[in-house]
Amino acid sequence: MIHLKNYTDLTAQEHQDLLNIRNLTTIRNASTNIEEIDFTDHIRWIESLKTCSGKIYYAVFETNTLCGGIHLIQNNDETATWGIFFDPNTSVWVIASVTLYFIDRCFNHLGVTTLQSHIRTNNIPAIAFNRQLGFKPFCESDDFTLMQLDEMLWSAQKEKKILKNILQYATHYPINLESL
Repeated sequence: MIHLKNYTDLTAQEHQDLLNIRNLTTIRNASTNIEEIDFTDHIRWIESLKTCSGKIYYAVFETNTLCGGIHLIQNNDETATWGIFFDPNTSVWVIASVTLYFIDRCFNHLGVTTLQSHIRTNNIPAIAFNRQLGFKPFCESDDFTLMQLDEMLWSAQKEKKILKNILQYATHYPINLESL
């Protein structure tokens, strides 16, 4: 079973476990903020999330083991930015299941019509992953590739064989969501 737990509801140990994954060199180097985050700054940031309705951050647990994080930041009423990170040892099926579930929830339950992703230009695997999901580049610089996916393209993308197969397999990984 996969469980998504709001960052604001994590225990101190869970916050430390989350930071241990987030601060891995491979994950930091792929993040917008490449600096290592210390525990005190992290907790201060968590406190700010409690009063910010436009940002949703979830820790991802697989059978009670924290394995990553996923987030959504509302840019306006219809457009949002999303991102993920996972422990490198996390099953690709868990990553795919959580990702497809989350994107689908954004479009079908939160009223998002366009989802954007800000990816470091040198993070070729993340760009390829987003392309598989149907994201298209709309702005590129030396540092970042900005990609977006609209609701209509997502609906069409879900009908493609590769995503249908993943969605079918994802039924083996039921997802428990606290709230979204």
